[in-house]
Amino acid sequence: MAGVSAVLCSIIFLLICIYMLFVMWVMSIDVTAFLRPLQNNEAILNVGLIVVGLMLMCIGSRCSRCRHPDDEVLPDCYEDVDGSVILDFDMLATVMTKKDFPQIKRRPKFDWRNVQVVCDPLIYKGGADAIKRSSRVLYTRAYTNPGKTAVTHPVHICRATVSTVEVFILRTFVINKVMRMQFGSMKSASGANFDPEIAEKLNLQKGLIRTAHFDQNWEVHTEVSVPPNTKITIQLEVEEEIYEGEFELLSKMIGNVRVLEGKKEIDAWSSLRDFTSVVCNEGLSKDEDGHLNYLSRGIIKYLFVLGHTVNMLEKPLGKKQERNTN
Repeated sequence: MAGVSAVLCSIIFLLICIYMLFVMWVMSIDVTAFLRPLQNNEAILNVGLIVVGLMLMCIGSRCSRCRHPDDEVLPDCYEDVDGSVILDFDMLATVMTKKDFPQIKRRPKFDWRNVQVVCDPLIYKGGADAIKRSSRVLYTRAYTNPGKTAVTHPVHICRATVSTVEVFILRTFVINKVMRMQFGSMKSASGANFDPEIAEKLNLQKGLIRTAHFDQNWEVHTEVSVPPNTKITIQLEVEEEIYEGEFELLSKMIGNVRVLEGKKEIDAWSSLRDFTSVVCNEGLSKDEDGHLNYLSRGIIKYLFVLGHTVNMLEKPLGKKQERNTN
């Protein structure tokens, strides 16, 4: 409000000056007539200029203080939070006003520099019905031996697949741009291990979709011995797991979130408890080591390649039946 008052005063003063000049112009008042007696007194003119300069400096300093309160200059790693959303940490996106916590006089700033987030494995809530398994053939080649002696062929197969994971966070703790979710391990809904590279690419943040791609190369070096009058077909087959459903993720925040009210530091946990009187997240707790634990929820979709098999289908020439020699 102080800033608004200073601006209004400046505007009113400017309008008064313009009005006085307009009146002088209408009444044909010679403004220079007031200055002629002072032309021979240079000292008075200099004093007048100094007084005007000091007045302008005072007005500029006042306006500067109104625009920028005497807060500590903070580096980029501090998050400046809107005054209408203070100390609820966005866990339920609950908008709270200053009436709920009159103790806060200034907008707090959150310092995340010393914070690390470590996540437990995902907890899948979709159940067994949400898990689908399928197989597909990546490579096929037939070896035919119409002769009377066995023939051996070297086999070299190299194919690539792509696993994808897409995550949408419905609710989580506030994550600043300098914070990173670190997955110790990440498993599929059936318990198969994802490649660590996938987990590294999933930097979760509420309301944003995160997609990770992982390229896998399947390479096979073997040989096939084809009996006389026989055809053998080699197939490289991969098994895929597809899942779409909800999940929960328990995370631990290691390190302290510093909350600064101006130059005064206040405790984040005490502020949350005292000023809101509510625990906004049923998964929110503080362990014996003082680490903040919280529960995130979201939706996950993935197509994960579990592994590969090499099939050899044997068929005598001139007959319809086949025999799998895998």
